[in-house]
Parts: sequence; structure tokens; C-alpha cells
Amino acid sequence: MRQVKSTIQNWFRSEPVQQAIVFNGALCGIKRYDLPVIYHHLREGVDLTLRVEQNNSIAAYFKNFKIGYIPFSEHRTIKAMLERGFSVSCRVSRVVREKYLPTQSLEIQITA
Repeated sequence: MRQVKSTIQNWFRSEPVQQAIVFNGALCGIKRYDLPVIYHHLREGVDLTLRVEQNNSIAAYFKNFKIGYIPFSEHRTIKAMLERGFSVSCRVSRVVREKYLPTQSLEIQITA
């Protein structure tokens, strides 16, 4: 019995913790906020911060610069996770821009 118990404990220790992708898509409102000022800092893999705003929407921030919002169709689940204290991470997954033109689209990936 002890051998089975120790085998099970070792199996659980060796399993890597996988994060589930909660959202993978484009931010809304990127041209209205601070993205044109800091677009040159945003590349794939850059970490962002999510904050629940006063109007119950979820904004994405790079340092203290607001970049845009999570689409309304997806924000309910993410808001519930943030309010309940889940460990949620957000990072840039794709930046769509053309040379000498402003950023067209910014896609993010949120995992929990």
C-alpha cells in the first residue's frame, strides 16, 4: 500500500502544470488609447496587465499605458476569473502592422 501511495505522489509531482487558453484574439479600441505612443515596445511575447474598469469592461495595459479592451463577448468569463483571484496571464501573440503605418491589429493570448 505504501508503495502505491508513493508512486501516485511521485506521478503527481512529475506532471507539469498546463495553463488553459481562455482567450486568443484581437483587442478592441486600440486606436483610441495609448497604443500609437508605445507601439514600438510591443512585440510577440510581451506581458500585459488586465484590469477591470469602472464600466465593468476589462482593459489591457502595458506598464501604465492603456492599449485597448477585451471584446464584450469574451469579457464575462475573464472578469469572473479576475474577481475570484485566479492567476491569469496575458501576453501579446501577434502584432499586425505595415511599414510606416500605425498598428492595424494587436492580438493577445490570455491563459489561466
